[in-house]
Amino acid sequence: AQKRTEARIEELAEAQKRTEARIEELAEAQKRTEARTEELAGALTETQRIVAELAELYKLLSKDVAMLKGFMLEQRYRLNPGAFFWREYRKLRVLNLTDLDRVDEAYARGVFSPKEWKALNKLDLLLLGVTGKGDERREEYLAVEISWVVDVYDVERAHQRAELLRRLGYPVRAAVGGSAILDDAKARAGALGVIVALNSDDDDKDDEEA
Repeated sequence: AQKRTEARIEELAEAQKRTEARIEELAEAQKRTEARTEELAGALTETQRIVAELAELYKLLSKDVAMLKGFMLEQRYRLNPGAFFWREYRKLRVLNLTDLDRVDEAYARGVFSPKEWKALNKLDLLLLGVTGKGDERREEYLAVEISWVVDVYDVERAHQRAELLRRLGYPVRAAVGGSAILDDAKARAGALGVIVALNSDDDDKDDEEA
């Protein structure tokens, strides 16, 4: 019985050693897991930083693309205004505010507030053309605001800047141009009498059908 007891104790001692060895293995595995977790956490942090940088770059790129699209669209209106306002105007030509003597005189007299003067100088496009026929034939100016997608603010801005020129006695109509116009902006343009001249496939198609 003593021998069997000693044999059993030896077996238990070996089992204890195996258990301790296993515990050590598990402890090492735990350390490796924790190290891997730290690596993954670091990688995740780096990934999040890169994603944030890419998102910021995307915003900047989107802004640059929007500015470029707007500039190119404005150049189309500037280079060939007759293609957009042919329904009502002929012999259209591009002007600068410096071509209007009364504007310079009004500035010298302080007719415009600094805010109004700044707004007037930010007008996207100023045109002069002929409208009407026969006895109704007359020259008329167009104060044009151009945006890729025309919104209410664009419409009201065109109207306000045309009003500044009307105050000086110039016959001016407000107009907006773009590739598309929002529904509320279109309704606002109708209410204010602002001309809408779009540069879009649908608009071109309508012109052809007309």
